[in-house]
Amino acid sequence: MTDFEYPQPPSIADWNRLLDGRVAVITGGGTGIGGAISRLFAEHGAHVEVIDIDEAVAVEAVADIERAGGSARAHVADVTDWSRLQAAASVVLDAHPHVHVLVNNVGDFRPLVRFRDSGPSDWQRMIELNFLHVVGATRLFVESMIANGSGSIVNVHSVEGLRGYPGEPVYGAMKAATAKFATDMAVHLGRHGVRVNGIGP
Repeated sequence: MTDFEYPQPPSIADWNRLLDGRVAVITGGGTGIGGAISRLFAEHGAHVEVIDIDEAVAVEAVADIERAGGSARAHVADVTDWSRLQAAASVVLDAHPHVHVLVNNVGDFRPLVRFRDSGPSDWQRMIELNFLHVVGATRLFVESMIANGSGSIVNVHSVEGLRGYPGEPVYGAMKAATAKFATDMAVHLGRHGVRVNGIGP
């Protein structure tokens, strides 16, 4: 019988650089949850591509990352506008043929219109803001992951997509769709070495 040696866990220094050499795209990466993700990923060694509709917060996030010794770049785009999302993705992919991580973070329940007062324009906005851009961004970046046999996609949905939510049921339905999309894409892409997860704050 041979002696078994347990592998040594990573050192603190290793944990602090888990994303060295990786490229991460964060939608809505300038502020809020997305801003925190951008800064944390950079702290762990990733080069971060920040996509945000607000130029000021995108630039501020990049400045914060660079001051801390990290690497990042800002892209100003409304992710619900397919042509602008495509343009931002093209710039990223021209510089980085392998995107390692995509965080689909954008989402909002505002403007909050009670369902009985809502109409088609309200529903369309909820669909675009909380679901369609997730499908679009995934479609644009997933090929680079498949081609390289690895990658990670994280869909930020909401607890409101997992329980009854009376405040804005269309928002809740779109968050549920985003969670289901993560599950289906995980099954679809696992064979290519691409991991897909959903998180519901």
